[in-house]
Amino acid sequence: AQPSATPPACPDGRYGPADDAIAETLDFDAGTKTLTFGVAAPRHYDDSTQFVSILTTMGISNPVTKEIAGSMFTEQLARQLYGFFEQRLRDTPGNMIQLTDVYCMYNRARGTALISPEDLYSACLLFEPLKLNARLRKLDSGVLVIQPLELDDQRAAEKILELIANNGKAHITTAEFSFHLGTPFVLAQGQLEAAEKIQSVCRDETMEGTQWYSTEPFETGAWEG
Repeated sequence: AQPSATPPACPDGRYGPADDAIAETLDFDAGTKTLTFGVAAPRHYDDSTQFVSILTTMGISNPVTKEIAGSMFTEQLARQLYGFFEQRLRDTPGNMIQLTDVYCMYNRARGTALISPEDLYSACLLFEPLKLNARLRKLDSGVLVIQPLELDDQRAAEKILELIANNGKAHITTAEFSFHLGTPFVLAQGQLEAAEKIQSVCRDETMEGTQWYSTEPFETGAWEG
């Protein structure tokens, strides 16, 4: 059988069921074979013109297909995905890309023979077993991202602490951190929560929103002075 040019659709016309977060953000017009973005469309670029310009230059001349690759499809797809996003991961603020954004950009570059959310998820799970320098990660919020292997929570926390130390008010809000990184709010929140888990920062819930503080003054007793 010929591979479908469209991802398998749920009864409501959306994708599924491997990753509802992907399914709920995308629609596929079967008549025009065109992807359209929903409310959670890629947000790495504030300038939509810049984003479209980037997409138009990302074509993949020889996309991996199930028909050609057979049983090796998932492994070959993982390698092609990694090659496609390796430099983009390094260049992206925060060094994280949401899986919904990965799905949009990669399928846009393929043009036809689009992969399904299940294909993408399965391929990303192979990054580490194949010893590729990337991994699939689920943030506490439930958002799925890909990130370089060397990006660990300790290194990310050090950047957060440096920013707190230099911003002149001993704390930072999630919105401020998101703006500083130039990354979506949900990814900034994920990095702050990861830093909290390793006790590098602590939070204070206020009427103005969540404020994040370094835990160092509490560990040294400097806050008492």
